[in-house]
Amino acid sequence: MEFVTITRKPYKAKTDSKHDKPIAKNKLKRRFNPKKPNRVYAGDITYIKTDEGWLYLAIVMDLFSRQIVGWSMADHMKTSLVNDAMQMAIWQRKPPRGLLWHTDRGSQYISKEHRYSTREQVRASIFEYIAVFNRIRIHFANDYLSPVEFEFQHAKNDSNFSVLKNVA
Repeated sequence: MEFVTITRKPYKAKTDSKHDKPIAKNKLKRRFNPKKPNRVYAGDITYIKTDEGWLYLAIVMDLFSRQIVGWSMADHMKTSLVNDAMQMAIWQRKPPRGLLWHTDRGSQYISKEHRYSTREQVRASIFEYIAVFNRIRIHFANDYLSPVEFEFQHAKNDSNFSVLKNVA
């Protein structure tokens, strides 16, 4: 199954959220290209309609290589969804102190609705998509290398970067 993202109407940037929760200061200030991995993670949530209801996907992306380093899927959009994705990223990557965690302050992006019969079909498709995204999809911010290849090239030049020892 193939994912195709189609925006229904132009994206309008939002700088604040319509809730009474405190909002952290924007420390990233649009510096989206960190020089080292595991310094800045970005998170987002999207959802996919199935015949069983919505399946929610939270992702954590390392902005260094644009690799998805953590994700979580559930039939709800509770705090545990994003916490589980972040916990996966931290467990896998073990970032140093001072990690910057950037999100869009609660607004969500939505792609054209796709109909799937079950959440399990979507889970399998998303797992496959993330594997392809990380290993094959090239990104302009990575000198047109895939996220995995970009990190592999970085690891060859930086003996302190050991995250990718088991990736090839």
